[in-house]
Amino acid sequence: MQVINRRLEYMLNDTLMLGVVALNPEALYTSKMARKPKFQYVVTMAIKKLSNSSSKVLAVVDQYTFFRKQTGLFGGEEAKDSALNGRASAADWWDQYGGDYPELQEFAHRIVSQCMSSSGCECNWSTFALVHTKLRN
Repeated sequence: MQVINRRLEYMLNDTLMLGVVALNPEALYTSKMARKPKFQYVVTMAIKKLSNSSSKVLAVVDQYTFFRKQTGLFGGEEAKDSALNGRASAADWWDQYGGDYPELQEFAHRIVSQCMSSSGCECNWSTFALVHTKLRN
């Protein structure tokens, strides 16, 4: 159980993973995670990693405030219903409702459309387990 807890803790401290949660519209409307200070910080760090311009980072962070506070298109019933009904992915939602905030839309789309998988790690772990056994060592 400790191993699982350590891996979960590591995943929850990963900037990109938390950035996906913070920019996920469904999480915004259901759990209000985007409003927590830790998630605001993580979005800033994720954007810094992806951007090469500090002025662009500032613009995206300013626009993220509108998303967090659900103002403009983000506060509309259509945006909320679209996020909660599960028919569109988070990336599609950003394409549809992020147009008024093009810098944020670009980064949010890049972050939420990242493919996250542990299958490569699992393959390495299983190979490692086969090589490092009590009988073999």
